[in-house]
Amino acid sequence: MLGGATMASLTFALTGKSYEKTFLVAAIFPIIALVWMCKNFKDELITGSSISTIAAQNRQQSLGAEGSSSLPDASKPEGTSSPGPSKAADGAGKSISSGSPPAPDEPKLGLLDKAKVLFTSFRPVYWQALAVVAILYFARFDPSFLSLRAKQVMDKAAIPLLTFVNTVIQVALTAPLARIAGSSVGARNRLLLVGFVVMIACNACFLLPYTANMKGMFLGSGLLGLHMALTHSITISMVASYMPTGVVPGIGRISGTAVSFTDLLLGFVLAASNGVAGMLSDWTASTGYGNVGCFLGGATACTVAGILLIILTKFGDLGKQELIVGKIGKGKA
Repeated sequence: MLGGATMASLTFALTGKSYEKTFLVAAIFPIIALVWMCKNFKDELITGSSISTIAAQNRQQSLGAEGSSSLPDASKPEGTSSPGPSKAADGAGKSISSGSPPAPDEPKLGLLDKAKVLFTSFRPVYWQALAVVAILYFARFDPSFLSLRAKQVMDKAAIPLLTFVNTVIQVALTAPLARIAGSSVGARNRLLLVGFVVMIACNACFLLPYTANMKGMFLGSGLLGLHMALTHSITISMVASYMPTGVVPGIGRISGTAVSFTDLLLGFVLAASNGVAGMLSDWTASTGYGNVGCFLGGATACTVAGILLIILTKFGDLGKQELIVGKIGKGKA
């Protein structure tokens, strides 16, 4: 992102605003990333493509082993026992294994029953965290709204540099801020509140006529990068820390399902946020204020998310350190 945004901006300015040459240069960095990924993750890419085949082979081998242990082997002479756990007759005349007792059968659940079990696996604290993040995501509309606003008040050749400023701040601050947030629930919530206030100031830079200039756009972009460093990785880890882990009867291991389910819900929220941002921008444009309605909506969303976080921290579960789910394999559920 850093390399692509910087080179695109410089190419656009040095070539007399040539879109063809700008996109050609901007394609270099994705190509480098693709080659690097294929070179360094070759085994993972190959294994990932054949994982279903491996699973099918394992199931066939398992079924074959079960069949050979319960049916006579025609290739062996009579009186020869097949390898495996020895069996003895119990009082009811049934065959029992001298090895470990068989595991109980998994319950067979229908689609609706699985959905019910899945929903009940999530604790109230998860839904509280998800509500805060979902409201915040209404301020995370597509960056093209920022570009459209910047296009009205600054030179188009400098617009890609806004992404550069944004990204540099995220790269520099995300890791140290995430370390601070990981120290305690209280530290995490305080950083999130600071991030919400920063995002309100960011929206003000793009919204107010006093900052409708190049300096205001760069200030807003810098504040956006600070907001993302303060909140993006922290909100993801916050929701993840309340996801259920372990094995749920009838569904299996639920960790991956919980992540996919959360991404699905937040995907719908992002789609809705872009729709709302577009309608608000059209409304303010039609009333003569310009396409700034999305920033007014973004500031409102951050305000509501902050108020909700304060309420749920004081009266809900988001302030309780003991509700953080431990890592898988640490003996915690």
